Amino acid sequence: TMAFMEIFILLAILSLLGAFFVFRQAPKGDAVLLIGLPNTGKTSYWFQVMGRTSVETHTSMKENARLLPPDGAPSSFKHKKINLVDIPGHFRLRSLILKPYLNQARAIVFFVDSLDFTQSLSSCAELMYSLLTNAVLVQEAVPLMVACNKRDDDLAYKMVTIKNKLEVELNQIRKSKKNEVSSLGQGDDEDVTVVPLGVDSHPFDFDTQAPVPMFWCESSVKEGKTSGITDWIWTIC
Repeated sequence: TMAFMEIFILLAILSLLGAFFVFRQAPKGDAVLLIGLPNTGKTSYWFQVMGRTSVETHTSMKENARLLPPDGAPSSFKHKKINLVDIPGHFRLRSLILKPYLNQARAIVFFVDSLDFTQSLSSCAELMYSLLTNAVLVQEAVPLMVACNKRDDDLAYKMVTIKNKLEVELNQIRKSKKNEVSSLGQGDDEDVTVVPLGVDSHPFDFDTQAPVPMFWCESSVKEGKTSGITDWIWTIC
């Protein structure tokens, strides 16, 4: 039947994508990009990893970039040179500063504010959509970790809820932009090459249609509970 054929084709595509992720080489870049909206905790995390735990952060006007200190790395990973880059959250600055780093990306940590998630959902999903449809990142299959930060607060949304809401919002964005050429980040005048997100005939979900390897964790930069992020960076790179 037609339905059976559609399912068969979808499974075949997913199998090919799985094989592609498993057997392809890791991205050649040496930069781990910290990306997210303002006030998601990425800059605080950057300073924390660099050994400055009590820094009061504000909206960054330029990127913070430095080699990741090997002190906290597992012994087998201490030889690695990882450039940890904090990309400003403001959309105009982000779009300008991010572009030169795309070809250098080895991995991306996407910070989400779990406490203010409903208010920032639309902007958060737009940013994620721009990454998941970026031809450079998709072609290199750059791994992406979604760090659901501020989970120390009892009112913060759980990771599974954030994941589900992002899927719904990404589906809406995909429908609205189906025939459009989008740009990486809002407010950017220069178009970048984009690729379709998922399979048009099926609702998008991260588990079966993500165009790059994706990982999820909960964190609290405020309380120093970020091992899920840092350990992933060392192992994925």
